[in-house]
Amino acid sequence: MKDRSRWRFLQGGLAMAGLGPLSSCSLQVPGRLAKIPRIGWANIVTADNQTFLANLAGLRDGLGALGYREGESVVLELRFAGGRIERLDELTAERLGLPVDLLLVGNQQSLDAARRATTFLPIVFAGPLDPLSTGLIAKAL
Repeated sequence: MKDRSRWRFLQGGLAMAGLGPLSSCSLQVPGRLAKIPRIGWANIVTADNQTFLANLAGLRDGLGALGYREGESVVLELRFAGGRIERLDELTAERLGLPVDLLLVGNQQSLDAARRATTFLPIVFAGPLDPLSTGLIAKAL
C-alpha cells in the first residue's frame, strides 16, 4: 500500500528522535519505572478520514516492526482539528502539555504549528513535505 510505504521515511525520523528498535532501547532503568515514549500527532482532518486511517495503520505497523506495542511500550496522542486549521496551534500546545517526546506532522499547516510551539522537541514529518523549501533544514554548501 502506498501510504504504508511512507513508513520507511518516518522510521528514520523516529530513530533520529531516539525511538529506534525497542531491542536497542533501554526502557528499563534499574530502580525506576520504565519511560514509555509518547508521540503527539495533531491532524487537520477528522478521526474517520480514510487517508489518515491508512497512514495510522502504516505507523502502527512500522512501530510494531520496531518492537513497539501501542499502549504498552509507546503511546500515540492523537488530536483532530476537524478541518479547522486555526485549531492546530491549540492542539499542538495541548500535546506539549502531556508531555510528548516528539511531534508527528503530516502537512505544512501542522508543521508550521509545531514549529511555532517548540524549538526543542523533535518534529517528524510524514507526507509530501519538502524539508528544504519549508526551511525545516538548511541547504548544505
